[in-house]
Amino acid sequence: MKNIMIALSIYFFLIAIGIVVYKMFFSERQLSVEQGKETMNLLEQKLQEEAHHEHNHENEAGYDFDEELVKIFRDVENTLNFFVTILKEEDEKYFVSMFLPEKFSKDLWEYSDDPFNERATLKLIRELNRDGKLVSAKYEENFLEDYKTTRLDSEIKLTLQYDDGKEALIQLDLILLGDEHSTENDIYFIENSVLELIRQVKQQTS
Repeated sequence: MKNIMIALSIYFFLIAIGIVVYKMFFSERQLSVEQGKETMNLLEQKLQEEAHHEHNHENEAGYDFDEELVKIFRDVENTLNFFVTILKEEDEKYFVSMFLPEKFSKDLWEYSDDPFNERATLKLIRELNRDGKLVSAKYEENFLEDYKTTRLDSEIKLTLQYDDGKEALIQLDLILLGDEHSTENDIYFIENSVLELIRQVKQQTS
């Protein structure tokens, strides 16, 4: 009996240590829609300025080499703020720009036989925000990997929070892409299939 009590004590002690260690290296950070709106306004301003220029040399990702924007979209948290804001604002243009073009196009045609007339992109957004119920989001920050620094890829645990009290934890895969001749202007894109993200949301909120 004494040996059992000792074994249990050791077991619970190890669990407690594990919890402490986890909390030391992992924490949840609430995302800022306001910050995302600021980025959206800045991007609109930059695009308007570019429209007045005769020569617009874009990189292969579709962005001009604007240092301020590159700095924003090379940061994981800024990218997540922007993505959540897109979902809340239901901005179709920026939603499309967040995903890899070939994969998004495949999802679009799988989702709808006539995606443009049916406004399939807006429907995809509303699948994720659950018809406008999205109010906020948070993500798990890993201090070991340091999500605040630039990495070639980042696997993000993103929790979408809705006004009916439901939450959906989705696995978001970010990847740095840009000019094939240099990595200095690479920015984050979402590598996931949109349909897979929708499936994750539906499984947890249905």
